[in-house]
Amino acid sequence: EAVMNTFQWLNESGEDEDDVIFFFFSFHGFHMEDKPPFDEPDGQDGFLAPFGFDFETWENAILDDELAAKFDKLKSKNIFAIIHSCHSGEFIDGTSDLCDSGRVILTSCDADETSCPIYAKMQWLYAYYIIKGFKGSADNNKDNWVSAEEAFSYAELPTQIRSTIFTLISPQVPFTTQHPQIYDGWRTEETNQDELNIIDMTT
Repeated sequence: EAVMNTFQWLNESGEDEDDVIFFFFSFHGFHMEDKPPFDEPDGQDGFLAPFGFDFETWENAILDDELAAKFDKLKSKNIFAIIHSCHSGEFIDGTSDLCDSGRVILTSCDADETSCPIYAKMQWLYAYYIIKGFKGSADNNKDNWVSAEEAFSYAELPTQIRSTIFTLISPQVPFTTQHPQIYDGWRTEETNQDELNIIDMTT
């Protein structure tokens, strides 16, 4: 309820086209048989399992279509979202999912994959590299800004490599190699050559 009510707060707070909105979710994620509208190429809807999720009844699951409907009510044309969960690629593979102009969406893995931890650091693998990138390591063009696209580029390869190593040395754990995904519709789906700047390294 708190997650979904955030969008109402944004609508009521005077949010407009020029605002930059950053949505970050890092917790459990799963997938289920596609629900109407039937828009998923793999026949599976992704869903997030927030703190109040019931693992027996699946009550309080947040379906990709439900989250997309909330995004569609926002006025902002500068939306950056990171979905860090297992099966998070489900949130950008369907026609009724989060993809639209004015957005950059990052997912920690593909639709049929899980997300690995770094036990030595007591953190989740993809989130670790995203945060490290935000602290400046991802500023590839040295313009003192970290963009959404730079954060993805910085985190993609080490996440693939370390998740592969993790699955090889720990075959007993239910994790897979991660292939982080990006949807880049900023500024529009047709003209996405620019980058959505997120972190100002000079402040």
